[in-house]
Amino acid sequence: TITLTEEELAETDFTGAESIEEALEEVEEDINEGGVTFIEGCTDESASNYNANATIDDGTCVAQTPDELIFEQSTLQAFYFIIDATFQGEPLELGVDWLGIFKGDKCVGSRIWNGAYTDIPAMGDDGSDYTDGYFLTGDEPSFKVYDVSSGEIFDAQVSHQESLAWSNNGFYYIDLLNGVLTSTISYSLDLHYGANLISFYALPEDASLLNVMQSLEGSVTGIIGQGVAASPNPVLGWVGSLSEINPLSGYWVIVNSSSSLDITDANYIDAEAVYDLNFGANLISYPNEFPLDVGQALQGDFVSQINGIIGEGVAASPNPVLGWVGSLSQFQGGRGYWMKVDNALSFSYSNANSRSNSYTLQDDNAFSFNQSSSQSFYFVDSIDEHLEISEGDYLLAYNNNILVGSRIWNGIHTDIPVMGDDGYNYSAGYCVDGDKPSIKLFKKSTGELIDLNGYVAPFKNNEIRSLTLTYSNYNDNQHVNTFGLIKNYPNPFNPSTTISFNVEKKSHVVLSIYDLAGKLVKELKNENLDPGLYDAHWNGKNQSGIEVSSGTYICKLTSNNISDQMKLLMIK
Repeated sequence: TITLTEEELAETDFTGAESIEEALEEVEEDINEGGVTFIEGCTDESASNYNANATIDDGTCVAQTPDELIFEQSTLQAFYFIIDATFQGEPLELGVDWLGIFKGDKCVGSRIWNGAYTDIPAMGDDGSDYTDGYFLTGDEPSFKVYDVSSGEIFDAQVSHQESLAWSNNGFYYIDLLNGVLTSTISYSLDLHYGANLISFYALPEDASLLNVMQSLEGSVTGIIGQGVAASPNPVLGWVGSLSEINPLSGYWVIVNSSSSLDITDANYIDAEAVYDLNFGANLISYPNEFPLDVGQALQGDFVSQINGIIGEGVAASPNPVLGWVGSLSQFQGGRGYWMKVDNALSFSYSNANSRSNSYTLQDDNAFSFNQSSSQSFYFVDSIDEHLEISEGDYLLAYNNNILVGSRIWNGIHTDIPVMGDDGYNYSAGYCVDGDKPSIKLFKKSTGELIDLNGYVAPFKNNEIRSLTLTYSNYNDNQHVNTFGLIKNYPNPFNPSTTISFNVEKKSHVVLSIYDLAGKLVKELKNENLDPGLYDAHWNGKNQSGIEVSSGTYICKLTSNNISDQMKLLMIK
C-alpha cells in the first residue's frame, strides 16, 4: 500500500485517484508481459559496490573509501576506539564522514564514523613492501577527519587518558576526536589599561614581537615574560631580552589605554603540547580558545606537586578535601597563568579540546582597582564566630588607605587579590614586598565599612597566603613582640603547606618537622634571622626527598632556650 499526502500528491503528475489507478494497471501489465525485471543490489552511485543494473536497493551499499584514506592490510595491527567525534566542535555526520589514522603523511587505517566506539584499524610495518613506513612499536599516531560535505580532509586533535603509542594487537580509547580547520585564523584579545596577563592559543608563523604586537603600536609600553622583558623604542624597535613569543609561555602586556591585540594569519597551537616546569613559579599559556575546568584540565600524578595557580586577579589553591578552591575555576583561552610546583615536572593539559563555551567570574567592579603585574592572593581559611559576612558583601584590601584589591564574599576559601607596585604609574602606592595590607569588610545591606583584624602575612609577589579574619578581639600586634609559630595553611594539606612564624629578636632559629615518635622528618630552617614575620614552605617530603605518608606531624620552632610547636595533618 502506498499512501500520499495532499502535498506529496501535488508534486506528482497525477491528477487524482483515477490517474493513479491507470498508472498501476500499466505497470502490472508490463510485469505480467515480462517487460520489467527486478534486480536487488546497491543503487547508491557513490558506494564502492554500486550496481548499475540494480533496480531495488537491498541495503548492502558500502561507502567508497576516500582516496586520501586508502591503506593496505597488514598482518600487524591495533585498534583505536573513538567515543565521540566532532568537526570544529560540531558532531560528525553518522555513516557519512570518515576518520583516519596517519604516520606522518601516510594513512595506515581508516573507518567511516558509525557513532560511539567506532574502531579505527591502525596497520603496522610487517616487513612487506606494501606496509613499508607503517607503524613500528612506540610510534605516536596522528588523526584526521574527512568531511564528505566539503570533500576535504582536516587534522584532528584528540583527548585521551592513556598513552596512544602504537603496539601490535593494542586497543586504545579516545574520549574525543575533534577535526580542526588547518587554515589560519584571526582573533583579538581585549586589553584593559595597565597589566594584562595573556597567552596565545594560535600564532602566526612569524611570532616576532614586531609582527605579533603591531596592532598595539602607540599603546603598549612593555611586555614581561618569565625572566625576560621587552620595551618598544621609537628608533630601535623592540629592545630587551624578549624578541619572539613562545606559544607555551604567558606574558604580562602593559598598555597605557584600553586596546585590542589583533592576531591574524595564525595557526592553532598543539593542544597536547608538553610543558616542562621548573621548581617554583612558571608563567605558562593555556593552548585552547575554549575554557575548561581546572580539575578537568589537570589530571595525573603530577597534580600532587602543584601548590597553587595564579591568573590575572584570580587564583586557585589545592585543598585535600575540597579539591581546587578559589576564584580561578576555569582556564580560559587567551589568558596566562603562573603555576607553582614543588618539583620540576612535565605535563600536558587533559581534555584540551573542550567544547565548553561558558566562563563566569563574580563581578568585582563595585570596588575597582588597577591590575598590576605584581600580585598576591590571601585565602580566607577561617573567620571569627562573631563575624557575620553575607552574600554580596565585599572583602577589601588596602595599603595605606589605597584600595589594592577586592573580592565578593563567596564563603570560606574566598581569595582576596592584593596588587603590588610594579613600577608603572597605575600601581603607584600599591604594596611592595614586606608591606602588610589591611582588610576591611563592606556590608552591602547597611553600607558599613568595617575594619577587620587577623594575622596578615607581609606582601610578596606571586604568593598564595592564608588569612584568618576577626573583630578587634584578635590583635595582630600580639605576634610582633613574641616568638613562636602562628599557623600553617592549608591544614590539612596535600602535598604542601606554608608555615608562618615570628622571630622576636635577632637569633639563631631552627624550624623542623617531626613524626609522632619524635624522629626528625625534615629541617626547614637552621639559620640566624632578624626580628620579623616569616613563612617556610614544606613540600611533604623528608630529608631524603621521599614523600611522607598520611598522618599527623609536629612542627617545632626553637631559638636559644625557648621553643614552640604545633600539629600538621597530611592527607592523601
